[in-house]
Amino acid sequence: GLSATRAIRDLKKEDIKNLPIIAMTAHSFDEHRAESLAAGMNGHITKPIELETLYAELQRWLPENKRLKINEPIPMASSEHSDLQTALPGIDVKAGIHRMVGNRQFYIDLLKKYVDQYSVTETELLHELELKQYDKSILRVHTLKGVAGSLGAKQLHELAGEVEEQLSKRQEPAALEPMLEAHKHFLDLLKNLPQLHEPVADMTKPTGSWEELQSILAQMIPPLSSLQAHGVKPLLIKIQEKVWPPEHRDLLLQLEDLVGRYQFNLAAGIVRNLLNKGEN
Repeated sequence: GLSATRAIRDLKKEDIKNLPIIAMTAHSFDEHRAESLAAGMNGHITKPIELETLYAELQRWLPENKRLKINEPIPMASSEHSDLQTALPGIDVKAGIHRMVGNRQFYIDLLKKYVDQYSVTETELLHELELKQYDKSILRVHTLKGVAGSLGAKQLHELAGEVEEQLSKRQEPAALEPMLEAHKHFLDLLKNLPQLHEPVADMTKPTGSWEELQSILAQMIPPLSSLQAHGVKPLLIKIQEKVWPPEHRDLLLQLEDLVGRYQFNLAAGIVRNLLNKGEN
């Protein structure tokens, strides 16, 4: 983001000279904010993103004739989502759902993705630290911090912030063990959460055939191979709009996850695997 902003400002083009650029990051210290502004950004919003802060920043930079009327969020009743809160003690479920603009199912989907994507975090992080791959380990902890904060796992968010700061200063990460314990505790809570195992029925989606899926997958290979996100995303949306044969479900979920994380080379492997399965 910093490099991109500097490159945009260096263009010296009149039509983008005053283009507002806002940092949206889990880097929350004063020096990070100063770094964003020094690179040419106009603002700096930190994760977890609070909707009111985001709306205020957008209104600040939108042209006056394009400013939106934003309705005040409806306060959540204390008893609302009490089933989730009871099952996730110590997690601020209310704040997490509020950050999803009140979308409970989207919040549950993100909890499931946390289990899917972060179950190997401890193993991979310890391996990186053993090899002294500090840049990789800092990025991993930084990402964990942002996600945990957005989901309402406040203790994990704070501990990850401490570990990130310690690693950035090449200090012994004293908060590492408490952070990993908090991460494991969060994972254990999520793995036992009944809502994560309930099938989500979507009667509005039409059923797609293997021939349709095969056509879409074949179109995905070129943009995946050339790392062109703008070519991949519309095709992924087409896949998400239909229900496909159940034998392809697991690989399609993996494909969605990898594309969402811009792991296009791995995603291309999944697509080829799917195409090969269809031929056999």
